[in-house]
Amino acid sequence: MYSKSHVYSVAFCVSDRGICLSSFAIAKSECRWRARQYWRERPKKYYFYPMGFSLPRAEKLKSQKTIERLMLEGKSVKKFPVKLNFLQLDSAATTQVAFSVPKRNFRLAVSRNRIKRLLREAYRLHKEELKSNNGKEFALLFVYIGKKQPQYAELESSVKALLKSIHP
Repeated sequence: MYSKSHVYSVAFCVSDRGICLSSFAIAKSECRWRARQYWRERPKKYYFYPMGFSLPRAEKLKSQKTIERLMLEGKSVKKFPVKLNFLQLDSAATTQVAFSVPKRNFRLAVSRNRIKRLLREAYRLHKEELKSNNGKEFALLFVYIGKKQPQYAELESSVKALLKSIHP
């Protein structure tokens, strides 16, 4: 019926709970067709966030030149377990931010990524604290300097205090 290269041993049934996997052979093209059909007909979920609480791509610090300037000319503030390097930008449209966790302290990428995710969330929720600086734009680099996995509340309080303490 079907050659072995064109047969998958998995098929699925679409229900309101998601995709149910079952094990019987179907053709590759039919499997692709069912997957496309499911994604077209799935119930659409839209999440609406208040305007100020997102972290769009334009706010992420990616420019190597700006990061270099930030490290050379920028000022730093510490509130354990987070250190904040900042530099006032003249020509930037928005404040840009980056997050770093040293590999020396956390060997596993999973651990480093979790800490960066927590830092991003704390910044995203409290970035309105920067609006008190008369509309000035900054390049920010949050560096986690602790040696153990943090709790979110600890990071949140540090990030909030650091954002309040920024002044040009």
